[in-house]
Amino acid sequence: MYKYFFKRLFDILFCLIILPVLLLFIILLSPIIFIDDPGPVFYVSKRVGKNGKIFGMLKFRSMKVNSPNLLNKDGSTYNSPTDKRQTRVGKVLRMLSIDELPQFLNVLAGQMTLIGPRPVLDSQLDSFNEIEREKLKVLPGITGYCQAYHRNQLPSHSERMIDAWYANNVSFKLDVKILFKTVLTVLKPSAVYRKENDDEVKPIEEKIMEFNRKIAKHILVLNGYYAPEVAASMYLEEDIVKGFCSAGFKVSMLVPTPSRGLTDEQIKLYRKKEHREEFLYNDDLRLQRYKLYKEPSGTLKRFIRYFIQNKRQYKRGVRVKDADYVFCGSTPPTQGLTCAKIAKKLSKKYKRKVPFIYNLQDIFPDSLVNAGLTKKGSLIWKIGRKIENKTYAAADKIIVISESFKNNLLEKGVPEEKIEVVYNWVDPEKVKKVEKEDNKLFDEMSLNKKDFHVVYAGNFGVSQGIETIIQAAKLLKDENQIKFVLFGGGAEYERIKAQVEDEKIGNVLINRLLPEERISEVYSLGDVSLITCKKGAGSSAMPSKTWSIMACESPIIAAFDKGSELEAVLNKAHAGVCVEPENPKELAQKIKDFYELKKIGTHYVSGGREFVNKNASAKTCVSKYIQTLTDIIK
Repeated sequence: MYKYFFKRLFDILFCLIILPVLLLFIILLSPIIFIDDPGPVFYVSKRVGKNGKIFGMLKFRSMKVNSPNLLNKDGSTYNSPTDKRQTRVGKVLRMLSIDELPQFLNVLAGQMTLIGPRPVLDSQLDSFNEIEREKLKVLPGITGYCQAYHRNQLPSHSERMIDAWYANNVSFKLDVKILFKTVLTVLKPSAVYRKENDDEVKPIEEKIMEFNRKIAKHILVLNGYYAPEVAASMYLEEDIVKGFCSAGFKVSMLVPTPSRGLTDEQIKLYRKKEHREEFLYNDDLRLQRYKLYKEPSGTLKRFIRYFIQNKRQYKRGVRVKDADYVFCGSTPPTQGLTCAKIAKKLSKKYKRKVPFIYNLQDIFPDSLVNAGLTKKGSLIWKIGRKIENKTYAAADKIIVISESFKNNLLEKGVPEEKIEVVYNWVDPEKVKKVEKEDNKLFDEMSLNKKDFHVVYAGNFGVSQGIETIIQAAKLLKDENQIKFVLFGGGAEYERIKAQVEDEKIGNVLINRLLPEERISEVYSLGDVSLITCKKGAGSSAMPSKTWSIMACESPIIAAFDKGSELEAVLNKAHAGVCVEPENPKELAQKIKDFYELKKIGTHYVSGGREFVNKNASAKTCVSKYIQTLTDIIK
C-alpha cells in the first residue's frame, strides 16, 4: 500500500509544503548564477525514468555555458571537486546539493519521487545487465540509498545493484532511514564516506547481496568439455560463460570429468570428490562434474559414450533448481536433444516456460557425410536427421557460427527468426603476433629461426584432412628449410604421429596441443599457417582458429572447399589463399610459393588482424550471445 499509494501522496504533500522555499531559492539564485556565468539558470538533463521512459531532469546550472559533457569509463557523469567546468557559484551549489532543488518540480510532475534510485543518463542504458534493470521498476529519486550512505563513492555497477535491491524492497521504514541519512550527509561532510565498521550499513548491504543472488537469472549450461581439458576452441566455452557471469547471470554447468588432452594422473585427480564441484568467477559459476570414462577412438564406442553422457546429463539437469533457461553446444551431436528434453521437463516442473538455446558449432549428420563416415540416405544419416530436426524444432533460439550454417538450416525448414549468426572469435588483446626473438617455442622445440615453418594447430580428426598435410610434407622433403610443425589431439592423433615416425618423415614435427594462453606463440611460429578439411566438409564450416591465426598476422593457406565462407573471408581480409582440399600437390606448391617469396626478401602482408578487430573480437561476439539470451528473457 505504501509503495503504490502513500509514497506518492507523501511526495505531493511534501513538495507543496516546500514549494514556497523552492520559489524563494529560484528568485535568489537566478541572478547570482547568471552574473557568475551569463546563461540559462536551469540545466535540463535527459534521464531514464520508470520503465525506461526518458524525461528532462531539472537542476540549477553549476557548469560554465557550453562546457563539454565528460563521462566516466562506465558511462556515468564525471564528478570531481577540482572540475574546471564548474562555475564559482556552481561549486558551492554542488557541495551543498542545492543544485538538485529544482527536481522537486519533477516530483510534482510525477517523473520522480523524493526517495528512490538516482536517474541515469539514457546513454548508459545499453550497459545495464538484467539485474541492474530492476531499478527501472520504480520512479527515480532526488536522493536514494547510494547517495545517503555513499554519495559519489561507489562504482556504477555496485550502485545499480543496490538500486535494484531498493526497487524490490521499498518500504516506509527504509525511506525514513534514507531521508535522515541524507540530511546528515548534506550537513556533515564526514558522513559522505562510508566507514568499514558502519554497523548501520552492513546489515542492509548483506541483504542486498542476498537479493542479488536471488534475483539473478539462472542459466543451466550443458557442455561436453570444459577447462582444464585442452581443445582448439575451449576458450570459446570459457569466454561465453565468463560473459554470462559478468552480465549478472548465475550459471550452473554440467560437464563430464575432464579427460581430453590430460595425463592419466590429471584424469584421476579430477575424478576425486573434491574436484567434482567448483565455484568460479566470483561464485557466479557453479561447475558440477559427473564421472565419465575417457573418450575412446572409434565411432561406435564414442556414440556409446555419448548415450551414457546424455543419460547422466538428463538425470542431473532435471534436478536443477530455478533455471530460467537451458543453453548447450552441439558436441556431442545428441546433446541438443537432451537439453530440449531437460527444458521441457523443467518447464512442466516450474509451471513456466524455460527456453532452450542451442549453440550450433557443428552440423550433424552433415559433418559425418563430409568426413566420409556415412552417406546420405544411410541408417545413421536418417537417425541423425531425425535428431537434428527434433532439436531445431525444440530450440527457442539457434546461434550459428556463419552465414553458410544459417543457409544450411534455412534449407532444412528452420524459421529464420530462430537463427542468430555470431562468428566465433578471438581476443585481439591476448592473441597477437610474437616476434621470433621473443617466441620461446623456438628454443623449447629446438627450431631454427632461419627455417620456413608451416604450422597447423587443431584437432586431428577424420574431417580435418591431416593426411593431406603429411603428403604435402613428403612432396617437400627435399626443401631442407621448409619444416612442418603440427600441434594436435583427437581421434587421429596417435595414428598420424605413428605414421610420421614409421615413415621417417623428417620435416614434420608433431606435438600435443599447447594451453590456450600460448596460442600467440604457436601461430606466430609459422611463416604460414594451415587450415585443412576433407572435400565437402568446408562448404558449411567456418573454423574458429581462423581468427586466432589472423590476429597473429600469419598468412593462411586453406586447403578448403572453393566458394566456402572461409575463402571469401580470406579474400576480403587479404589474409591468405585457398587451394583445393585433399590435393597435396597443390598445397605443397602453394607452400613453396610462399617460401620463395621469403627467400627473395618479400613477405606476404596479412590484413587479418585489422579484419578481426572489426568483425571477430571476443568483446563484440560475446556481447551478441548475451544480447540474444537477454532478448529471450524479455
